[in-house]
Amino acid sequence: MKPGRIIFAAVLIATTWFLRGPGLDKKIWNVDEAVTFTMAQQILAGDVPYRDAVDQRNPLAPYVQAAVFAAAGDWNLRAQHLVLAVMIGLTAVLLWQTARRLGDETTGVAGALWFTVLALMLPSVRDTMPAHTAWYLVFFSTAGFWALAAAWASGRRTWAAAAGAAFGLSFLAKQPGVLDFGVALVLGALAAWARPDRRKELAGLGLALLAGFAAPVFATGIYFAAKGAWADLVYYTWTYNNTLYVPEISWLERWQTMRVPFALAWEYHPAVVVIGGLAAIGLLVRAPRRLFRRPAEFDLTGWLILGWCASGLISTTLSGRGFTHYSIQLIPGLSLACGWVTAQAWTAGRNWAGTQSFRRALALAVGAGLVVWLLRPVPARLHAFDLPEPGSEAIARLVRRHTAPTDRIFVWGYTPEVYAISERLPATRFLYNTFVTGLIPWTNLDPLKNTDYAIVPGARGKFIADWKSHPPALVADGRSQRGFMKYPLDKQSWLWPLIEQDYAEVATDETAPLGFWLFRRLEPVMSRPRPAALPTGNAVQVRVDKVQAGQTARVAVQAPPDAVALELYLDGRLYRRLGCPPGAPAAVVFFIPAADWSGAMHAVQVVAVGPQATLLASTEYELKATAPSTVIGGPPLDFEGRTIVALESSTITGGPQLPKKDAPTHWDAHAPSRVVYPWLPGMNSLAFAYGIEEAALAREPPNHTDGVEVVVQTEDAAGRLTQIYRFHFDREIARRAGGQTVGYTPLPKGGPGRLILLMTPGPAFDPAYDWSYWLWIRAARSPITLLAGDHPRYPVRLESPAEPRQTEFNGKFITVTEAPAAIDFATSPDLDELSGGFGLLDTSWLGQEMTTPVDFVISVVKPDGRETKVLERTLDPAHKPDDRGTQPFQFRLPQPLAGMLRFSARTKAGATNVHAFWSGLHVTLLRTALQTPDGQIPADPASEGRFGFLNSVEDGRNCLVAHAPASLVYPWHDGMNRLTGEYGLISAAYTKNETEGVVFVVEVQEANGTHRELFRRHLAPMSRKADQGAQSLSVAIPAVPGGRLILRTLPPQPDHLNAAWSYWRDLRVAP
Repeated sequence: MKPGRIIFAAVLIATTWFLRGPGLDKKIWNVDEAVTFTMAQQILAGDVPYRDAVDQRNPLAPYVQAAVFAAAGDWNLRAQHLVLAVMIGLTAVLLWQTARRLGDETTGVAGALWFTVLALMLPSVRDTMPAHTAWYLVFFSTAGFWALAAAWASGRRTWAAAAGAAFGLSFLAKQPGVLDFGVALVLGALAAWARPDRRKELAGLGLALLAGFAAPVFATGIYFAAKGAWADLVYYTWTYNNTLYVPEISWLERWQTMRVPFALAWEYHPAVVVIGGLAAIGLLVRAPRRLFRRPAEFDLTGWLILGWCASGLISTTLSGRGFTHYSIQLIPGLSLACGWVTAQAWTAGRNWAGTQSFRRALALAVGAGLVVWLLRPVPARLHAFDLPEPGSEAIARLVRRHTAPTDRIFVWGYTPEVYAISERLPATRFLYNTFVTGLIPWTNLDPLKNTDYAIVPGARGKFIADWKSHPPALVADGRSQRGFMKYPLDKQSWLWPLIEQDYAEVATDETAPLGFWLFRRLEPVMSRPRPAALPTGNAVQVRVDKVQAGQTARVAVQAPPDAVALELYLDGRLYRRLGCPPGAPAAVVFFIPAADWSGAMHAVQVVAVGPQATLLASTEYELKATAPSTVIGGPPLDFEGRTIVALESSTITGGPQLPKKDAPTHWDAHAPSRVVYPWLPGMNSLAFAYGIEEAALAREPPNHTDGVEVVVQTEDAAGRLTQIYRFHFDREIARRAGGQTVGYTPLPKGGPGRLILLMTPGPAFDPAYDWSYWLWIRAARSPITLLAGDHPRYPVRLESPAEPRQTEFNGKFITVTEAPAAIDFATSPDLDELSGGFGLLDTSWLGQEMTTPVDFVISVVKPDGRETKVLERTLDPAHKPDDRGTQPFQFRLPQPLAGMLRFSARTKAGATNVHAFWSGLHVTLLRTALQTPDGQIPADPASEGRFGFLNSVEDGRNCLVAHAPASLVYPWHDGMNRLTGEYGLISAAYTKNETEGVVFVVEVQEANGTHRELFRRHLAPMSRKADQGAQSLSVAIPAVPGGRLILRTLPPQPDHLNAAWSYWRDLRVAP
């Protein structure tokens, strides 16, 4: 190679190192490289992947990384990233040399430069810097095409075999590497078709290519078979991926991920998409045209670019996850495509320009401009290398404090970076715990989805076998990370008892804020009596948490920094012993399983052992069972004016939902949380208000909330759960809504049973800042009610284009219907004054180009169908500010009242999606009810008054005016033996008018319709002074089963109605 080319190759490698240099010191960039780095170190320790270290990736990357560790030192993560940078630089060199060997060095030079930039800029920061298996795939695939170009140029089978071996290594790096090998086979077939003169030669090259591919693949199979790991290799790299991991995403969703690299390229620089598109068009025209000429001309460079880009695009669809590292396989083909367009432009410029000096000047100007233009985003990418370290760095420091370098640990969850950063090997074959829980990374994260179907058969048994063979010195519980909130470690009945028995929680004052919990293995002890005459002191603090019988007891301990061990004594005998790392105060929780303490009172005491075997004991504490808590918590559920208390409630801490001290109307429901209510007959809809605390919404990434999901389920008597509502109240929606919103859902027909309301973390499943709360919860028979007195009435007819729903608007509870809508309520004679509000939601007019006025009408529909409007109002909030918001109303209903009360909203021009609402519908009742010792008997609808009824006051006391003629009708009930009360004429009838009086009658109607009069009196206050004022009434009532009691006021003569202003007051029946 000429010196100039050597210098250019060195420049490519040095440039790659320079561009990636600012990020080389960061230990772990993402979870994928954490897995392979840990596996690499396990390989050096004698472990075999898949048998002793489970992963679903192919095996090459961990072995390459193991070689780096062997040369550079254990856990040398900087060396791994440095080698990666050099490997990516070499890939650029190989890309250049591939095109050069095909006779198009200009394309190769430009493609290598494009690759150097795109390798840095196309994936995200978290995906471009890590040692992804995709980078190894790209390196070996590029080496394969380089060797293939040499085989094409020379006809030597050794080069073809070398190409096949490189593609085999690419496949062993990552499964989609087989697509690049497929491209090589297709290129060979096309070449044989286009070049009959070389078919025999190409057949030999093809066989060598296949043999070369098979060699490393078969060698790998033989190696793992010899190690007893063949079945595990096949299951995790093939069966698991194709039966569980990949199918979790639908075919359509997988193919949609093909758009990801285009979006990434456009985000970096739109020119990349334009140039790549020009290359695709140009090559798709040129390469086939040359292929079908006679004699055919095989454009290997063009077909290579097209094929390589195709394999890269297809590879993005295989997983269905839209992570940017799946686009890495496209980068070499895309770089050559951009390089080809650049070379074509360069050649055209050279042919067009005049003198050599002019061409040089033009090339320099154009090249400098392109470099500046295309590299403008690079400084921002380099600045992004300052992303904060993952939070597991702090946990890793604690792990190192509590373990020795040779100790093996176990990390529960999906945070394998703890192994790599803490430089500790795993104690089990499972570097992450998706295989034993059924979690499929990034897909079945839904907290409500049961993932047992995806638990690898036999995985838990192998896990426990590993655990018992070499128990971990320390357990790190990362349940709050990457979807593992749905698998709390203390709820894993197959594992947690081992931790309770053999471990103590440590560093309790440091871990919880990090979303981790640490458990250190106890020292083996022989039971012995507590030493006599122990000194005691406040330096050793003990707290025995309240615990119920049958539960594990927790004993929390704080001890001074010089303690080298803590000993827990139960009833005066050594029960647990834990070594303590020097230099930090001990913060420990010991566990006492229920079997070791339940049933009687016990004494616990902790002794701190000092550096010179000095002993300092705590005060002795009692351990006894406490009564179960009677505090259920949870906001009350309002149903028809009744308060329904929750059956159970819990928050992220496990405790009940209680009002917050600083915000008593906020019921703490920090996600994940749950509250359960009885599902009673008649509950047909549910409305609820909730929110996220402002302090959580004010936080910025990465320590922030991504919102919460609110889920409503019904549970029938058989225990079957049905999800009826789900909504993601995300951070931006919550911010715009001021942190609070309202939800509504109809309830299905069914019950009785239970209503379950859940708040779960948002899509990131990180609940640390999901400070959510409930405001109120309401159930109703109907989405809208008319409150008559204190009792709700429900519509007999409700027509709306969309399902009516309840929500909150400007602090008021409303029912939204889509106009045109009509709501009918049955009337009764005792309805008096109607009040409430109506209006249009802001979304019906705000920002709408075309709006239309809406007519709101309240009317009385008589039994004969005649409709009388009692209120009519047209709202046009888009043009009239006074028509915005809730419009209140209050008026007395016309008397006498019979038929239906109708509330309607109609648009002027037949517009749709107009959200009209009614709120606070209430009607006061006339005093027509008959009082009883146990309540009251409403008047029968058969009651009537020619002039209606009226609530009034006479002599300073309430009364019911029933201008004659009028009748009050009541159904007869057992125990209705005597009627008492008062009756009379209002004083204005005889002081300001000349009334002829009124006849008051009490009668019963038999079930057969016959009437029997019990009382009759004609009051004539104008002529008899004794008839003025209130008159006492006391009438015995005979039993009339199925009959009625009737109170009448009649004029003395049929047409003598002047000032017949009679009233009844305080009507009661008694046994």
